[in-house]
Amino acid sequence: MASDDEINLLVIVVDVNPIWWGQQALAQSEFTLSKCIDAVMVMGNAHLFMSRNSKLAIIASHINESRFLYPGKHWKSGELLGDSANDFLESNCSGSKDGKYELLSIANEIVMEDVKDLMTKNQMTANQIGR
Repeated sequence: MASDDEINLLVIVVDVNPIWWGQQALAQSEFTLSKCIDAVMVMGNAHLFMSRNSKLAIIASHINESRFLYPGKHWKSGELLGDSANDFLESNCSGSKDGKYELLSIANEIVMEDVKDLMTKNQMTANQIGR
């Protein structure tokens, strides 16, 4: 049995390979990157709710780089960093007046923004994919 002060860390690595996701889009698959990230966040949120000692790390693996999505550049020891992060939240988060736990809503939106940022900054050319 786990002690009360034992940390439970869940690490999720998401493959955001644009080639594979592009093939899924061409095949008109119902499984999209957006739905995958949503499912990852549901699993991560459930893990965080299980115990106050539950911790979460989400890493995106792209062909050109890997990046921590959660905790990411906007987080430090589970808390938001400074005024610039708060400005980001005020301008980009829709709020959670629907009964969701606000911190999880913020985390979900930051993760989605970071995935979009990773995908747009690492666009591939035909030469990179071997065509």
